[in-house]
Amino acid sequence: DGKIFNLKPTLDEARCTLNPPLFHGSSLVRDVFWISTFEYVAVYESNDEIKVVHVQNQKDRKIATKFTDFGDIFYSEPGRAIAVQFAQILPWSTLVLGCSRGIELGVIGTVPDKQGQFLFNLDEGSRAEMPFKDGEPTYPVGMCVDY
Repeated sequence: DGKIFNLKPTLDEARCTLNPPLFHGSSLVRDVFWISTFEYVAVYESNDEIKVVHVQNQKDRKIATKFTDFGDIFYSEPGRAIAVQFAQILPWSTLVLGCSRGIELGVIGTVPDKQGQFLFNLDEGSRAEMPFKDGEPTYPVGMCVDY
């Protein structure tokens, strides 16, 4: 139902983040990459649609959770199983994401002197894309970043 739980070491619930108000109806959490205790990137699926969402909880629970919707950054094809790969590049404050349903990799990161996470729109010749084989797209089954 799109909820994400933070658990204590005793496996008791510490916090519950509800389904973001980005979908009409319920969604499933397909993968989560934790950046810090209160910040993470989650991949949601609803009605065969994928959305990558940056979630920023606040220590003070009275302050609302902030959701940044990046949409389908993979240009995914419906009907395929979902497996998401994350690669964090700490010196550059970026996160590279790949999906078994998409031919492109997405890059999310921070920008100096600005708050929040941003989706980097790379130039056509600079994008990380999966190659075509015999005129058909190929899809990633894993990912490794060497920098």
